[in-house]
Amino acid sequence: MERLKTYIFILLSFSFINCKGQTKGSDKEIFIGKNFYTGDELSNFMVNKTGNTNIDSISYSIYQSVNQKNLFIFSLEKFISNEDIELYKIIDTVNIKGNIKRIKLIEADSLDYKNLNLFYEGKKRKSWSFPNYNSNSNTANNKWLGSYSLIVDYGKLDEFSEMQISYDIQVSENNCTFSGLGYKTYFTDSCKYIFNNDQLVLKYIKEIDGDGFSNHNTIDTLAIINLKNNLYYIKSPIIADKNWNYDRLIPLTKD
Repeated sequence: MERLKTYIFILLSFSFINCKGQTKGSDKEIFIGKNFYTGDELSNFMVNKTGNTNIDSISYSIYQSVNQKNLFIFSLEKFISNEDIELYKIIDTVNIKGNIKRIKLIEADSLDYKNLNLFYEGKKRKSWSFPNYNSNSNTANNKWLGSYSLIVDYGKLDEFSEMQISYDIQVSENNCTFSGLGYKTYFTDSCKYIFNNDQLVLKYIKEIDGDGFSNHNTIDTLAIINLKNNLYYIKSPIIADKNWNYDRLIPLTKD
């Protein structure tokens, strides 16, 4: 009899741990920073609704819990690439309990930003702001349009070769490109830009060319170009100074 009680206790304990583990696993299905492809299947959630916004590359999904019908997760998502299957990245999530019909996403634009406001039952739950890339004025453009270049020499790799990387940035009225070529580096990215006082902020759109090892689709801001005393400097998570420190101000040549 004692053995039977012990067996039942162990069985119940195992079942409890197993169920607890399943709950924890469901929390990991939808999270900020997750990359996913169109059509990916989930175990504990199902897609109830999807939609696009007027903001380039930004869309959303509303997931419904399989086990709790009144539990929803609003997921704000960014389009990454479309080689064979569309790839997206979750940039934010909001958990909501209630009725999906009472969830509303309202867009509101200002001069410099496009805003997304998430409401539930008429109350704002969260808001997001994105730079309005169409607000660039021609007057402001003049000092930024053109070609920028930078060569970073990291010294000799051996007696026959050197570790050197050259970077090139082309800024036109409607878009820009950011390229790198040299030691373990080969890429050309298409980007957008916004003005912030005496700064030009380069935002990643997609890779145009590259070796596949320099993919920057997880980076939102490729670089920031600063103008100080008529001199240009660049700060980037991609470019390192001569001591291999990233995100440092480095002099930049404007042609």
